[in-house]
Amino acid sequence: MITLRSQIINKPVWLVDSESYIGKVADIVFTKDLLLAGLILDSFLPIFIPPKAILANDIISFDRDNIFINDESQVAKINDLPALTSLISQQLLGTGQLVITESGQKVGSIYDFAVDTETSAIKSLYLRSLWNERIIPADLIVEIHKKVFKIENELSDIKVEDLSPEPSNQ
Repeated sequence: MITLRSQIINKPVWLVDSESYIGKVADIVFTKDLLLAGLILDSFLPIFIPPKAILANDIISFDRDNIFINDESQVAKINDLPALTSLISQQLLGTGQLVITESGQKVGSIYDFAVDTETSAIKSLYLRSLWNERIIPADLIVEIHKKVFKIENELSDIKVEDLSPEPSNQ
């Protein structure tokens, strides 16, 4: 199933056997290979208690409204998951990253992305710039650095939606 990050955020996480509520998704962490690495859960007292997280390989299933895991032991304090904390320090989570071409042309900023929940792969990036929105296939990405995604110079494969204001007929 392909789903957008924006549809995963705030989704409840449940234990499959006991149907116990674990929490809701606050953010998604991904790898430089554009694979889902884990989910960060909301913390009720974020200043005092570090958030908890789930590694992607511990997720049993996503459905339209819920995410399921097997065991409560699969939920850990984010500080106890060094792989996730390393990815977070590289800013490989959330949205807002700048996307540029190999030649340095600014394409837009990521506001959403599509994830294949069966393979955990990010399939496409949703970008917004001042006057348009673009959907970029993940296979056009050639490099990722902190907050910057570099894509191939060839933009012909990118779907563009014009957001420029309609001219007034006054």
